Amino acid sequence: MSFNRPFILALFILLVVAVATSSPAEKAPAPQNDAASQFRLRCSSCHGQNGDGNTSLGRTLHAADLRSAEVQKQSDEQLAQVIADGRKSMPSFSNSLTQGQVRALVGYIRTRATKRQE
Repeated sequence: MSFNRPFILALFILLVVAVATSSPAEKAPAPQNDAASQFRLRCSSCHGQNGDGNTSLGRTLHAADLRSAEVQKQSDEQLAQVIADGRKSMPSFSNSLTQGQVRALVGYIRTRATKRQE
């Protein structure tokens, strides 16, 4: 059984169209998945850029100083749980962040302790 050129060309075009119109969920994630970008996007309005919680909203909601010994002494698992589940006035991010993003944010929060003198 031999295939002719028009048939193979039509099959190739169909394949290209199918790939090009695949659902957005199957496409690569946006480049804003790095921890610093996620922190700025999701955390800094309350916790501030340096993590001190000294923003208008942060003071109103009594946001934790992420640089503090109280926060920094928590285990990575405890911090990840707070980010995922929320606490008091802090919302849950379990539906908007992947586990990898949560772990990356924990690592980023750890770097805030070394920025205490900013």
